[in-house]
Amino acid sequence: MDSPFFQLGDQNNGDVKLQIICFDGHPYGGNPIYLHSQVLKKSSYFEARLSERWSPESSFSAEIIITLPPDGSAENYIDCIRLMYSSHWEKHLSFSNVDDALRILPVASEFLFEEGIRACMDYLEAVCWTPEQKLRIRALLSSLQVNISTDLAERLKISKSFFDEELELLKKIVPQMLSEVLNKPFVSYGVPLKHMRETVEKQIVAYFEEDIHPSIQKICRVALLDEFRTRIKKIKRGPSTEIRDDACESLLWLLDLIKLCKNGIFEAAFTIFVKDEDIAGILAKPKISWSPNTAAVSRPFQYGASFININNDQNFSDSDRSYSRRVLEILVHRFLDALANGDIIIPKRERVSFLIKWVPVIAHLVCRLACVYKACELIYCTSSVSLSVPFSSHIPGLKFSERFEGGVTNILASLPPSDQKQIFSSFTDSAKKFQTWERGIFHWWIKVIRIAVMAENGSHLQME
Repeated sequence: MDSPFFQLGDQNNGDVKLQIICFDGHPYGGNPIYLHSQVLKKSSYFEARLSERWSPESSFSAEIIITLPPDGSAENYIDCIRLMYSSHWEKHLSFSNVDDALRILPVASEFLFEEGIRACMDYLEAVCWTPEQKLRIRALLSSLQVNISTDLAERLKISKSFFDEELELLKKIVPQMLSEVLNKPFVSYGVPLKHMRETVEKQIVAYFEEDIHPSIQKICRVALLDEFRTRIKKIKRGPSTEIRDDACESLLWLLDLIKLCKNGIFEAAFTIFVKDEDIAGILAKPKISWSPNTAAVSRPFQYGASFININNDQNFSDSDRSYSRRVLEILVHRFLDALANGDIIIPKRERVSFLIKWVPVIAHLVCRLACVYKACELIYCTSSVSLSVPFSSHIPGLKFSERFEGGVTNILASLPPSDQKQIFSSFTDSAKKFQTWERGIFHWWIKVIRIAVMAENGSHLQME
């Protein structure tokens, strides 16, 4: 039955009052919504609700309350009801695109609104889809208990064997796609590789939309984490620093992609990296040593490559510095920041373990990255330099210093005093393994962070 003479929201002749309650318990801002029982009876759900709540004594035939599910949208429910008010010939005009039909179809199924279900399917069968939309349509129809129209089923070729075949195809395509963009050095391919990565990123992220079948998401999760492990192996076992640097660059892009996806993949990648004993050991190895000279001591704040003559040092090349910077971007800008900001939630014991294991490694890498190692030692050792002056203000090259200090401080502040004391004690022990000039800088950092934590949590940590 078409409904040309009824209008949704008409308070004058509506005989049903609908109240929509959001999942958090708050009422929808557009309440109440005035409806017509004649129209709502197109839905078996509403027909049953109306038969239960009919009350001739009330000014309305019925008042119906609907509580939305966690991911429910009041607009989707209202648009589905609006579809009930459309004539048979107008229903196909209710959708402006595929996404419209996909958001209304689950509500029509929930309302047991057969005309609405058919209208959604007729529209979907008649329009073009992107590959991502095809996957979403198939996943949605697989999750709903509805009879799929013959034409739509034929176009989708929905069958268990076909879906299994597509999953097998995805198991090959997704790893190949990731490998193609991760194995090309960015410095060699530049802009074309950037465009390729943007395309792959868009495709992979689309697979993690809420209405995508879990089997598809599992395939993507496995492929992403497998590639992540492969990049770590290259960082650890690359035959040259340049190859390890390329592996770090591609790992950074992969981490950013993983963070955009859901299902705890970023947390899994974090765990894989920080629990790898080999990579921690490799990164903590000293790369350079030097001896102070009188000329340097007389000019503690005169910077430049000639200050240390680092360009002539065979043990610390430009590629070494690039490699250290990439690793720091992973450890500080990705993992440390995420942990400090609450983007990664892990148990207390794992936070303690992360700080004890990785803070000395990060400090060592930051020291290696500085282009003025002699000035670093002099800043700590020269009595004319006050520790109250921020360390990073003396060393222009240490762009990681401030985020490193702030991140460690935030994580420490989330721990009880007993764990904080254990961690600072561990830092002191770790400093003994550093070279002399690094040890001074690390001790300085320990004091700065200790003061910051005391400011956050009180003065329970006594200066040693």
